[in-house]
Amino acid sequence: MNKKLLTIGHILEDTDKPENIIGGGVSYSGIAFKYLNPEANVTILTKMTRNHRFIADFNSKGVNVLLADSDLNCVSTFTNIYDEKGNRKQIVSNVQRAITKADHQKIDKSLLNDSIFLVAPCINEVATDVIPYLAKHGMVFVTPQGYFRSFDKRGNVSYGRWNGFEDDLKSASVTILSEDDIVTNGAQNIELLNRIKASSQNVVLTQGAKGSTIFTRDGQKLKIKAFRLDKDEIRSFTEAGDCYAAAFITDYVKSKDLKKAGVFASFFAAIKITELGIGVETTPTLDEVKAFIRQNKQRVREFLKSNNSENLRLFT
Repeated sequence: MNKKLLTIGHILEDTDKPENIIGGGVSYSGIAFKYLNPEANVTILTKMTRNHRFIADFNSKGVNVLLADSDLNCVSTFTNIYDEKGNRKQIVSNVQRAITKADHQKIDKSLLNDSIFLVAPCINEVATDVIPYLAKHGMVFVTPQGYFRSFDKRGNVSYGRWNGFEDDLKSASVTILSEDDIVTNGAQNIELLNRIKASSQNVVLTQGAKGSTIFTRDGQKLKIKAFRLDKDEIRSFTEAGDCYAAAFITDYVKSKDLKKAGVFASFFAAIKITELGIGVETTPTLDEVKAFIRQNKQRVREFLKSNNSENLRLFT
């Protein structure tokens, strides 16, 4: 498989106590990919404060941070506020500049050649014309959650309509999104999903406990069942989708088998949900996943059987 992953988007600073923590899709997916592929060269292209303490944290996990030019000395920051019913309100502050095709054109070509790419915006900060530009150099995956977000002058984050992406998204090998990403006014936006399906070569729709559905370029609809977790195993769903994406990419670039990659990703995302801790520290390592398999052999067999994948060897 390709030994290089370049993932593009803002590294976030999530407010927390006693100290803010790393956030953002590029963070979780980049770390997860590195954990699954220890020999890989993983780089995040982003815009943030130079010499920020997060950069050393990423380096300690084997992930490189490449800073594109910016006139702002800040880190895009998210604050999550929950009401008594568990409903979340998001506020964004210190928003960094957008990441453009011009930023990519300044990159050393050795980083682009023979790479795989993940475009993972958090607040609509990656211009979609980078997708066809990157596709000239390698396979491009897109997790478009951030394209569905907008914010007002006070930083209140809300659902934003994503338009004008169709021509650029045609260069994406796989687009991976959650059904929660495309819910408007309490209902799934089927029109938007159909537009994405008509544009991207393949689309993966994750559906929580219902599993996931893969829509292929040749019109197939592949259903992947989720790995069953007990209630007392569920710790946090935060960024499970980004870990799903990293695992999907890992398997798909090796096997070119969409279903196999979906089963692999579904299992890894479930393990992420069981992890204790906060932030990126909950990203499962390969050793932790292998230990889970050893301790839950029957459950793993049942999961594979439910997906007609009895012969699939997970994480070996």
